[in-house]
Amino acid sequence: MRAKDENRGAARVNAGATPPQDLVSTGSSSPPGPLAEQIENAFSKIKVGRAHYYIMAMMLLGVFFDSFEQNTVGVAGPVIRDYWGLSTADIGFLNTVTFVMVALGRVFTGAIADRYGRRTLLIVNLAIYSLGSLACALAPSYGALLVGRGIVGFGLGGEIAVAVVMASEYFAARQRGTAVALINVTAAGFGNMLAPLLGIIVFTVFPGADGWRWVFGVLFLPAILIIFFRRWVPETPRFLAQQGRITEANHVISQLAQGRLINKNVETTEYLIAPPQGTVGVSGTTSQVAGKQRSPPPTSFEGSTRAAQLC
Repeated sequence: MRAKDENRGAARVNAGATPPQDLVSTGSSSPPGPLAEQIENAFSKIKVGRAHYYIMAMMLLGVFFDSFEQNTVGVAGPVIRDYWGLSTADIGFLNTVTFVMVALGRVFTGAIADRYGRRTLLIVNLAIYSLGSLACALAPSYGALLVGRGIVGFGLGGEIAVAVVMASEYFAARQRGTAVALINVTAAGFGNMLAPLLGIIVFTVFPGADGWRWVFGVLFLPAILIIFFRRWVPETPRFLAQQGRITEANHVISQLAQGRLINKNVETTEYLIAPPQGTVGVSGTTSQVAGKQRSPPPTSFEGSTRAAQLC
């Protein structure tokens, strides 16, 4: 009887106690929060430094050339019309094709970027519109020029859209508006304002009936930026965390914190911790953590039932 009473008392004690939770973090006494909250906290801790400036400079330079590209038909249109004997409607149709493809590029880019990554798609879009510029410069006919402008438009729409997303995903909330505004001002402001100046310079340096080809040819230069994008601009931590690549996300945040993008020997700090299963993740969906699943702690009712069974 005495042994039975001791077992019954131990069961009651165990039933009311909450078993310890296995945490991924070291020295943590509470479960990690959602990844979106962890990323925001990490960005709030690190200051805007050299790495942020380098990334923004690379993206701003890209959208700056984008804006030039959007205005090339307006700059070179009169010369193209005389070169092939086109009508005003023909020149206007070049712009129509360009901006229709810009819209399509923005529509398709969002879904593709969520699957393959922002950085990868930014590089691809930059290559697409740069190659489209080269195709326009070498176009043997009006029809070929239309095709080239369609390629340019698709690349432009995707590149600008992804650049805005990337700018917002590298900064904390208090700097995010400024970063996105810089992208928009550079593309829609400075680029549109200076595009006519580019035309004046090109037609001055390359006079003659083929001067319009040089306007498109000069804008092929952004392809050089692809090298810098591959080497300097990492994938955004938000996308990496959304894909479950927590270690890589921590490495990128550490690069931003230390201002070292090129040097691979960066000491990685554990800013993000994989949340337990059932925690809302970056995209607002329930996250799944790889590994053995553990049952939740028993409720007081379940504990009482188990104690009664032991009796």
